[in-house]
Amino acid sequence: MTNNTAYAAFNSVTIQGRVFHAERRTGSNGDFVAVTLISTLTNDGQELLVVFNDSNGILSMFDKGKMPNGRIITVTGHIQNVRETYTDKNGDVNLLTRAELRLKQAAILDGGYGMMPKDANSTVSRKGVTVVRPSDAKKEESAPVDEAPVVEAPVDDIPAMVFAGVPDVKATAEELY
Repeated sequence: MTNNTAYAAFNSVTIQGRVFHAERRTGSNGDFVAVTLISTLTNDGQELLVVFNDSNGILSMFDKGKMPNGRIITVTGHIQNVRETYTDKNGDVNLLTRAELRLKQAAILDGGYGMMPKDANSTVSRKGVTVVRPSDAKKEESAPVDEAPVVEAPVDDIPAMVFAGVPDVKATAEELY
């Protein structure tokens, strides 16, 4: 009988979700950010929590205030654990409200930081930009319009193709214009 070691498969996943919770923590290896995303698996379907830690680029984005709750983020990482239950103090096994997917070696690739939530954008000052709604715009005089000149030309001067297929047409320029 041989003992075969069960090696971890590659098992990487990319998932998009909204920041549900993020906080800076200190562990045995220093500071890191613990991030929880929430993602909906299907339209109006089950929600999934995606949990990961980072002590590098994602931490610096968190420190700069770029990861408020509600921001859309696309994260890539290796699946470390999936769980749907927890054990309470009495030893009873209960279902979690949302399944939890834990990632290791998580990274947010270029283009992975999506829209900020509306309330986070409201605090950003926009310098040099004035937005005017059409209803608030000043009503100025309308642009000047030149009158079209009256053309008086005999019917004989009008090209023949205007009357192509029309027999014996006799009209004055006033009737044509």
